[in-house]
Amino acid sequence: MKKWLSDTPLQKKMLYSYGILFAVSLIAFVIFFVRSFRQDMQSEINHMKQSNGQLELNLNDIFESMESFFFFHYSDDRLRTLISSNDRDISPQMYASLEELMHEKLNVLATTEPYVLRATLLTSDGRIYKNLDEDQTDYQDRMKKIAVHMEWEKDDKPYVCEPRKERINLVSYRVISLIFPMWDVYGMNPIGYMFLDLDYDKLKSQWKQTE
Repeated sequence: MKKWLSDTPLQKKMLYSYGILFAVSLIAFVIFFVRSFRQDMQSEINHMKQSNGQLELNLNDIFESMESFFFFHYSDDRLRTLISSNDRDISPQMYASLEELMHEKLNVLATTEPYVLRATLLTSDGRIYKNLDEDQTDYQDRMKKIAVHMEWEKDDKPYVCEPRKERINLVSYRVISLIFPMWDVYGMNPIGYMFLDLDYDKLKSQWKQTE
């Protein structure tokens, strides 16, 4: 070994030394990177757990504040009759009166709740009632596909859609939508579905204040 080193030119010795130094530095960097990556991953996991926990609490608060929508048809037999009955079972005069009452009720509820931008009710036989007088065909089709393919139980919480952009009354909003079934007093199947669009930016602002 000594003979080999003595016979090796100085330039090659320096090259070998640089190579060894580079290899040691590279190994040290890899070890440091792996440790930092693991720490960052653990920190991100902890943050996600904390965020998910906070999000669940926030959503529970939303659900509680929306109870007036969940059960409004229980407090008025006329509205429950309109939702659960086929429109052929009601006289045209009565139907027009009940339809106007439903629109007013949805409008009052949506106005009372500060985060609700739009409230739409779909009956099991396909009739639509809403608080806003606007074309919602594409929106209704999307929400209906989700609602009718869910397997609902009476104790289920509302289904929460991912935040997205929606145009409501010609204004663009970021919204999250709640979808939940409307139950009859004794029935085991939904008599309709409610779609609520909530102002996501306003909710986020409120959540930041309570963190």
